[in-house]
Amino acid sequence: MAAFGLKPWGALLDRGRYQKGTAATAVFIQDVCSITADGIVEAAAAIATGIMGANLTYSAASVQADIVVADCPSQKFEIEHDGTATETMNGLTADHVAGTGSATTLLSGHDLDTSDANVGDGGFLILENVLRIGNTLGAQSDAIVRMVRTPYNVTTGL
Repeated sequence: MAAFGLKPWGALLDRGRYQKGTAATAVFIQDVCSITADGIVEAAAAIATGIMGANLTYSAASVQADIVVADCPSQKFEIEHDGTATETMNGLTADHVAGTGSATTLLSGHDLDTSDANVGDGGFLILENVLRIGNTLGAQSDAIVRMVRTPYNVTTGL
């Protein structure tokens, strides 16, 4: 299955409207988003701090626009592992891989960096494998995660 980004899991707990700057890259639907020091929200690079959540709207490259982000720190998300997931990864943290989105579907190309799963250092806490027919634990399986590197819970300033 192709990467699809960070998709809100269960009820959408909250969302906010943010300003996207004129960055040279587009922000795809379900891209992991982060906030910059000047308050602009953009598609997050891997190993980003200030993770705001998942973008819910598409915005073309080089265009300043408002985007809507699922931004509740308690929100759970579904995301695809970029490698082989194991049961022992539950409870670990991992960063994401900032892949390129699809110009056809406008969906994100972001996925979870399986090789980065460790204790306490990544941007997302891996909670469990998605229990769904066709999603067997293993290669490119989908996981449920929660953000841990948000502006609401970092120990130092942005």
